[in-house]
Amino acid sequence: MDIPIKAHEYYLQGFRLHSHMTFKANVLAQKMFELARKEHPTYARAAGHLAYTKLIAWLNGWIDSPTPPADLRRLAEEAVRLDPEDYDNLWSQAGIYLYTARFQARPAAACKAMMASYENALSMAEKQAIDYNLNGLRVDVADAKFFTGTTIEDIDEAIDITLKAIAGVSNKHPRRFLWTLGWARYERAYFSKSDADYIGSLNALLKIANPSDAIIKNIIANYVALGWLKPAERLAHEFKCRNLKYTLANEDRWPYLDPKRLKRWKDHLRQAGLPDGSKRTKAK
Repeated sequence: MDIPIKAHEYYLQGFRLHSHMTFKANVLAQKMFELARKEHPTYARAAGHLAYTKLIAWLNGWIDSPTPPADLRRLAEEAVRLDPEDYDNLWSQAGIYLYTARFQARPAAACKAMMASYENALSMAEKQAIDYNLNGLRVDVADAKFFTGTTIEDIDEAIDITLKAIAGVSNKHPRRFLWTLGWARYERAYFSKSDADYIGSLNALLKIANPSDAIIKNIIANYVALGWLKPAERLAHEFKCRNLKYTLANEDRWPYLDPKRLKRWKDHLRQAGLPDGSKRTKAK
């Protein structure tokens, strides 16, 4: 598919801005993808990446809604319809399907469709993608498995996928690979009841230089699970100072299918002092 130069430049700007993972950069990234689509209405990747950038905004609480933006699935499905042979469009669709599955009328069927999208994306990516992208896609599959899995074997598969992806790109892997590994090990502890899994989670997470606030929450949860309340409370206090509007309701946006595992995650953060909701002050 021939893409006009101006549309492609807008797309590349959007891709660069999206990777910064800040509110301002996210707003600008969405604008760039929209401009790319305006220049070239059938630009499939621009539609898929616009959907994913909106998803990231919602996950971070930059979109104030308990449910995902209504147009996420439409945009992702449009990208696949416009270019069904491009693995990147299936990748975008699979990610959107993962985070919107439990909001669908039939969550189990939605999860099945999500895994089918990932499988199709991987099949095509093995022929089209460079190793870096291919391993990034595999790590996203690992995310899907540990969020929606129902057995320790599902979690172990996610861990194995992630370790192979890290080995596949050596020391050049992005920090999100370690984030996935750390979160998967935290979820493994739900089934194993073993502190060794929490320690394994921290071993991965604490290797991440300058961790984002999203990753800090994983560290807090592990500290609480291990009974290390003082460092957990310190990190939670610093987190609250940087995120004045944050409440634990934001955590409902992660794609847990098991409400017990979501409750555990929130309970660990709550015990460190992260707030359930804003407290109203009485008028004097």
